Amino acid sequence: MARILFSDRVLAVGQTGSGKSTFAAHVFSLMHVQRVMIDPKREWRLAGAVTVRSPAQLGQALERAPVIHYVPARATRVEWSEVYEVLFRHGGRQGRSLFVWTDEAYSVSTANWAPEDLLLIQTQGRALGIGHLVCTQRPRKIARELYTEAQHIVIFTPPLSVEDVKTTADEIGLTREELSHRLLELPDFGFLWYDRRAKLLTTCPPLPADLRKRAAATARNLAG
Repeated sequence: MARILFSDRVLAVGQTGSGKSTFAAHVFSLMHVQRVMIDPKREWRLAGAVTVRSPAQLGQALERAPVIHYVPARATRVEWSEVYEVLFRHGGRQGRSLFVWTDEAYSVSTANWAPEDLLLIQTQGRALGIGHLVCTQRPRKIARELYTEAQHIVIFTPPLSVEDVKTTADEIGLTREELSHRLLELPDFGFLWYDRRAKLLTTCPPLPADLRKRAAATARNLAG
């Protein structure tokens, strides 16, 4: 995980139960800067975090809390636009390093729409010290910038739909057939890691059982 910097963009792709959330929770725990977890589906309890439920509460918490868990009140486009505006403005202030984890990104954007400041975080945030970790089951259904701007793309088995495999394959320089074949060869909790900076695709062994337990102790998925 040392290759991932706090200001990087990371995309974790995989179905429920594949290990994607364990990976995300572990990366999130390693970032020694102010952190915010966006929980669109209201499924997490984040140990040690201040939970907020409105953009106004988020702005207040960012002034004092090291770890914040955002649970939406209505999950409307207006709310998401305000949330990411608050995050971009706060992270853009001088000396304010920030790492954001957006879980289930298809809940906050579509292939045709995304909050303006979410896209600013993705395209300009690195220079401002704002990192962004995105999780999704459906890369084809999220804003294109969330995968085209990612320095790291992590893909878990079992394989995704044909369309989502193609979207992901295009980003890492493989054909759909090649990516499907490599995913089918992975064991449970195994994953492929594409480092765009190094132009390196690595087959990674399964996430260790102790890591899965530690991640579960840090952030517990209430949906099971």
